[in-house]
Amino acid sequence: MPYFLSGLLNGHSEVDFSMDVTIKNVIYDLEENKVDFGLVSVLPEHLDLNTLPLIKNKRSLGTPAFKEYSLENKDQITDTNFDWITKD
Repeated sequence: MPYFLSGLLNGHSEVDFSMDVTIKNVIYDLEENKVDFGLVSVLPEHLDLNTLPLIKNKRSLGTPAFKEYSLENKDQITDTNFDWITKD
């Protein structure tokens, strides 16, 4: 996220930017009007918010691509030897 905002932040030093990735804190800050906007994947139903969908929320499941997987060889697993299933 900071990468996408770097142009704005570099051009406007008066902007105070902080980022919290804990959903509970983001919702609390929205409830208490401590932030100007929050980015969440699931909207809190109890708040009256103006919303703008940014991207589709894709969910992915990864499983080891090799059959010999066990906890003993978990250090051999990387994102390149995973089978990925993606759902839009």
